[in-house]
Amino acid sequence: MKKRLQAEAQRRPAIKILRSASEDLAALDEMNLKQLQAKFLLLYEAETHSKNLTFLRRKLAWKLQEIREGGLSEKAKTRIEELRPLELPVRGSRTAQVQPPVSGDKMASLALLHEGPKHLRDERLPSLGTVLRRKVDGKEYEVVVAENGFLYDGCTYHSLSSVAKAITGTSWNGFVFWGLGERS
Repeated sequence: MKKRLQAEAQRRPAIKILRSASEDLAALDEMNLKQLQAKFLLLYEAETHSKNLTFLRRKLAWKLQEIREGGLSEKAKTRIEELRPLELPVRGSRTAQVQPPVSGDKMASLALLHEGPKHLRDERLPSLGTVLRRKVDGKEYEVVVAENGFLYDGCTYHSLSSVAKAITGTSWNGFVFWGLGERS
């Protein structure tokens, strides 16, 4: 046990470790931007250009915890490397071009949206095939509710919020934008 701790201490960067984790965090709260950036350079051995104090404090708190408690296990690191090449869908991104429904049977075209595992639908959503309409700046927009997404302008979106952002260019709560929820 003692040899393992000594080996771990040799791998740690040369930093001043205070008596307790709470003192480490309290020290971070007292630091200004320049001090946080210097501490970041010391701990990560890389410069940061971030000026976000909250972000820097969180990153440094994480690193101090990693030094104090140990980092990820080798098994976890191996699993991360195995998963890295997988392409995961980005939330709110366009997934595929979808042809408009040919004739009559819209539900058949909705089945083409997603071939992956079935996910539970949000109970707040209207039934499949429902067309939601919204007027913005005098122009009417329509989105079709599908099993695993939303059809708008020939593309499939993962959320109502992403459709609202595509229309307005700003972030919206999709349920509020399409009139399915209330603003709090």
